[in-house]
Amino acid sequence: MGTSTNSYITFTDLNQPGNTSTTLTLAGGTGAATGLGLQILNNGTPIGYGPDSNAPGNTNQWKVANIAQGVSSYLIPLGVRYIQTGSTVTPGTVTGRATFTMSYQ
Repeated sequence: MGTSTNSYITFTDLNQPGNTSTTLTLAGGTGAATGLGLQILNNGTPIGYGPDSNAPGNTNQWKVANIAQGVSSYLIPLGVRYIQTGSTVTPGTVTGRATFTMSYQ
């Protein structure tokens, strides 16, 4: 039997690195929409954001899979949706920025 490794991932909100909610903040600026945020979904469920760290137990880190030795790719079913964050939404450009950190434990 081959060996396998647990893989984990943490997403970080680049516009607000301390964000640990499930709503990605938008980049502001001239012409930017307001009253909105974005949610990244894992198989339909909003993910939480955390610090850019690969440490075991990092805030909002979640297990992707137990990946067997020799597997060269793995699909993570991600999506995104808008979410209203303010009482009023103003039209404009929507720019969300996130990074992810993979960890193999």
